[in-house]
Formats: sequence, C-alpha cells, structure tokens
Amino acid sequence: MVSLDYDIFKKRLFELTGINLTLYKEDQMKRRLNSLRLKHGIDSFADYYQKLAE
Repeated sequence: MVSLDYDIFKKRLFELTGINLTLYKEDQMKRRLNSLRLKHGIDSFADYYQKLAE
C-alpha cells in the first residue's frame, strides 16, 4: 500500500510542481519524505500531498 501511495504522490507532485522524484533513488527519497511526513503528524502520502497542495 505504501508503495502505491508513494507512486501516486510522485505523479501528483510532478503535476503540481514539475519536481520529478523518479530522478532520485527511491528508497532514499521515501525515507526522507517519510521522516518529514511523520514529523508533521501526517498519516499518508495522500494526506501529505494535500498539505503541500494547500
């Protein structure tokens, strides 16, 4: 589930910002984004995207 959630997050983030996360090592990027997400008390990448989009 986390992988699918992350894949959708990558696609939507690219559409929103033009930032292509596929250019980075996936495991490393997931760790960094998970750390930021959890630090802010956000449960999923879908919720994280919503916060970023706001």
